[in-house]
Amino acid sequence: PKVEEVKKEEPFVNPFAQPQQPQPQKPVGVAGRGSPVFDVLLAGFNLPPDFKSLPENVQKAHKDAVKLARQLAKDILLYHKDDVERGLASGNIKDVLKDEIEKSYKFYSQRIPAEIVNSTNYFNEALNKIICKGQNLF
Repeated sequence: PKVEEVKKEEPFVNPFAQPQQPQPQKPVGVAGRGSPVFDVLLAGFNLPPDFKSLPENVQKAHKDAVKLARQLAKDILLYHKDDVERGLASGNIKDVLKDEIEKSYKFYSQRIPAEIVNSTNYFNEALNKIICKGQNLF
């Protein structure tokens, strides 16, 4: 037979082989650092005026400080909801939550660089936004 007439054989297909699984795709819209979703978490916090021109590692330190401050405020709200409601209703939230706030602030100041702790109010801003529902009580 001529070379052109020879049919190419189909590759062998194992009838017992498992079907190939599709490769998992990377999640879309995950809030990674620098993404618009992550930057929304910074909205409303008083960042330094030159924040966008700061080195990336300093920006990350500020973002981490905001993130930790928010989480600590959420934890206080979660674990002391009755005290928060009582303090807001009676107008003495600082006195009611004094011990918890001091513990949280101590933890915050141990984890965040001193220059950020001393030059920003992220912790108080988080307390006002999350615990005090936007009121400036701290």
